[in-house]
Amino acid sequence: MAPDPQKKFSPAVVKQLIEEVLVRTLTDVTYDPTVCRDLSLRISEEVKSQVKQLGFDRYKIVCITHIGSKMSQGIKIGSLCCWDANNDNFTECSFANRSLFAVTLVFGVYQE
Repeated sequence: MAPDPQKKFSPAVVKQLIEEVLVRTLTDVTYDPTVCRDLSLRISEEVKSQVKQLGFDRYKIVCITHIGSKMSQGIKIGSLCCWDANNDNFTECSFANRSLFAVTLVFGVYQE
């Protein structure tokens, strides 16, 4: 059972949605660990909710957001899972302002 091609997870569409949420939520925010912890949860929930409304039938949506202080450092984010290369997919989007950076990952895992 493969997904309907019209309802297959679209990384490009989801990336645009993530970017809009990150810009709207974080543009004027100054890094504070407590505030950013809550914001990362809120962003993940909002993105996941909006992605579900796009109608990718039979996809489990997993959303993860990392927010950190911008202090001339680097960050590496890795993930590992079993998946079907023909039907599963993901996208990511990053954002930065003068005080913080954020990275949001969204995975669309097809449920047969």
